[in-house]
Amino acid sequence: MTETTPPSACSALFAQASERFHQGAVREAETLCRQVLRAEPHHFASLNLLGVITAQQRRFAEAESLMRSAISIDARNPDLFINLGYVLREQGRQTAALECYDRALALDQSTPMAWYNRGLALYDLGRFEDAAGSFERVLHFWPGYLAAWNNLGASLKELKRYGEALSCHERVLSINREDAFAWNNRVVVLNCLGDHDEALTSCRMVLSLEPRLVQGWINMAHTCNCLGCYDEALQHAEQSLRLAPGCIDGLINKGAALVGLMRGEDAARCYEQALVLFPGRADVFNGLSLAFLCMNRIEEGLAFSEQAIAVKPDHSDFQNNRGMFLNLLHHYDEARSCYLKATELDPTLPDPHLNMGLLQLSLGEFAEGWQNYEWRWKTEWVRRYLRTFDKPLWLGQEPLEGRTILLHSEQGLGDTILACRYLPMVVDLGARVILEVEQPFISLFSQFDKIEAIIPKGDALPSFDFHCPLMSLPLAFGTTVDTIPSPDGYLVADRKKVTSWSRKLGKKKRPRIGLVWSGSRSNPNLSHRRIPLEELLSHLPEGFDYVSLQKEVWPEDEEILRSREDIRHFGDALEDFSDTAAMCKLVDAVVGVDTALSNLAGALGRPVLLLLSFNPDWRWMLDRSDNPWYRSVRLFRQQVRGAWPEVVEEVAAALSAKFLK
Repeated sequence: MTETTPPSACSALFAQASERFHQGAVREAETLCRQVLRAEPHHFASLNLLGVITAQQRRFAEAESLMRSAISIDARNPDLFINLGYVLREQGRQTAALECYDRALALDQSTPMAWYNRGLALYDLGRFEDAAGSFERVLHFWPGYLAAWNNLGASLKELKRYGEALSCHERVLSINREDAFAWNNRVVVLNCLGDHDEALTSCRMVLSLEPRLVQGWINMAHTCNCLGCYDEALQHAEQSLRLAPGCIDGLINKGAALVGLMRGEDAARCYEQALVLFPGRADVFNGLSLAFLCMNRIEEGLAFSEQAIAVKPDHSDFQNNRGMFLNLLHHYDEARSCYLKATELDPTLPDPHLNMGLLQLSLGEFAEGWQNYEWRWKTEWVRRYLRTFDKPLWLGQEPLEGRTILLHSEQGLGDTILACRYLPMVVDLGARVILEVEQPFISLFSQFDKIEAIIPKGDALPSFDFHCPLMSLPLAFGTTVDTIPSPDGYLVADRKKVTSWSRKLGKKKRPRIGLVWSGSRSNPNLSHRRIPLEELLSHLPEGFDYVSLQKEVWPEDEEILRSREDIRHFGDALEDFSDTAAMCKLVDAVVGVDTALSNLAGALGRPVLLLLSFNPDWRWMLDRSDNPWYRSVRLFRQQVRGAWPEVVEEVAAALSAKFLK
């Protein structure tokens, strides 16, 4: 074909090109278009079709040139601007793409694909409200367009309109139950709503439909992380990385799982790999900060937290995490500022509210602290303990005279012991009280003789009118530092058990000291609530008979206990807390770290010498050696993070001064 080819021949060749294109013979169509353009460089239809072909082949620079040439010939066709917008979007030029879609709509407001692509560009630009409006316009013209429903749901999710977003994805699934992307989007929204169990069910549906969908495995890992199932989360994250090596979301979820497993060094290596592949990512800096938190390297964690904020200063989670590190470093005013900043950025985010509450309680600001402490039920860590009942929550407003209230335990065993002091106060309001607690408390709490019933957790419950978690009772009664009930002790040991354990212990020849050196292995704060037994014993003075109050001991501790004649350990003979209470009654003092057993000794009014980590629980407050919750407890605080010897030596000196005069 030559430059003198008549227009009729060009038209015939283009007709062939168009036919071959629609038959899937793209290479032949491209060759024919180029033949036309050599003869007639401004052949509009060939420029347009060749632009589409090169765009499909991701040759975007060439496609853009061809499409702009076509537009210069005829700028009245909205499809030309839609196609050019697509090419610009694929090059990451979202603002320029948006201008193309707006020009298409200026030509014809009723073009659904212009609205749809406009929505995609707006979403990429973070303009989620406008994106949602564009997808709604698509659905006005084309109600059955499932991709528009999915993207409308994604936009509403970003606007935190989670209920509406979920409805969009379920609309898709009502039409096509095998739409894996709708199931996957449903997972994302359910996790935002905190319904992780249902999200997990949807995750399984995604992967049954598309077992090689990387985002499906990523969301499965994220959901398992939210549920605290870190071993499973790690497996799923590694599967996503097998399918897509170097995938940033896969690395982030793997790092989060390793943090959950307290494998700080492994988590740091994972995040460092992500940082090499994706330099400057704020969420990777944040993950690194949490990895260093696991390793108790707080200053380094703070540095990474501040790097995350430098990248994204308006990210509420990052501000909250910085506040957490500052709090751990005892920079309380700065921590408070971070928590306030986080709540200003996102008033619905629970963690900064809770962290502010814990700080306020530590500082004795109880009125505000108890209010913020209620945010615990919205956090990932505490939400797993949330109970759902069809009866209202009681927080002190409604009269209880003649009504039945269920008081139920939550979180740790120490919290249950601290809060049970409020039981007589609820009874005094005229309520019939049903108490639901863990089995080891049943015998001990039977001393509350005006309680209607004590139910082991997990058993069937009788009917009731109200319910209240035990640790919400301080709020319900408006507790201040000066109005804490029964600080001198409110539990008593069973006389028969005291007699029985007295026989087991034998005649006392020297002062007898009870020892508590570790919390449960499952406690996420174990690093703050454990001192190695060998380290504790190496600093304690001679001249005492030491008695282990621990039921559970670590394997390495068992050998030490067998080798020491001056410490007695009864292990499984301690059947429940009533046995431990009897033991506390028979020792002259308890030396221990912050565990349920130390709370028990304080609740019994027994002398307690409590060893506290550098960052103790809120109930022990700050910078004081006494405690308003338990007046018989004397506090010995770490002055250097992780340094126990100085603290134990102080305790040893106090023991000697009191008992070895």
